[in-house]
Amino acid sequence: MKKVLMLLLIGLLAIGLVACGTDEPASSEPANLYSDGTYSAVSDASDKGYSAVTVTIANDEITEIELFEYNGFGDEKTEAYPYEEYHQAKEEMPARFIEANGTDVEVFTGATGSSNNWIQALERALENAKLEADNDSTYFNGTFLGASDLGEKGRGVAWVTIEDDAIKSVELKATTFEKDTNKEVFKGEDYPFEPFHEAVTEMSARFIEANGSEVEIYTGATGSSVQWQQAVERALEKATK
Repeated sequence: MKKVLMLLLIGLLAIGLVACGTDEPASSEPANLYSDGTYSAVSDASDKGYSAVTVTIANDEITEIELFEYNGFGDEKTEAYPYEEYHQAKEEMPARFIEANGTDVEVFTGATGSSNNWIQALERALENAKLEADNDSTYFNGTFLGASDLGEKGRGVAWVTIEDDAIKSVELKATTFEKDTNKEVFKGEDYPFEPFHEAVTEMSARFIEANGSEVEIYTGATGSSVQWQQAVERALEKATK
């Protein structure tokens, strides 16, 4: 009887050892936060424009960053932009982001506004890169600039402010060209065409009510209305997560 019990105990012990040997060791590697890939996002916009970032991520590490900035017409600032500190910041800030592997960096002295805009744009790009989104909203909260194609008479520009996926306000402007210099400028309150000014107010209300760009054009200001539709659509594209 003792021999039988001993054999049973040995058998149970052997089974236990085998079972323990098949257990996978707990992984000490943290789960990835981001998906590998390249992501883009923009900052909030003002009447002076906005900034943009394109970031490449591999194994949760920022490997490459490109920085951009756009003026109040929606045009990208080029090498001809006459502000040296801006160009210096554009060269320096990518290295700071890569070294920090994030947005916890010092701003570039002399280009504080651009630096803060790039930080915000990168935060949004990194949020887009997350494996698990912080929330299920369609848009970022903020103000986003969209501009229509430039035509012979100018273009339409829209600043769309979004909060909790709802358009809260829309500011619309349109450009024209000065006769003497052919310089592109925004139409002012003295622009001598009343239907245009009526359309500014009415189209803004229509975009807010529709919570989008698909609205009826304003009779008497067809050209401006179509341009603003395109501008609002592009602003919403920039706001999309």
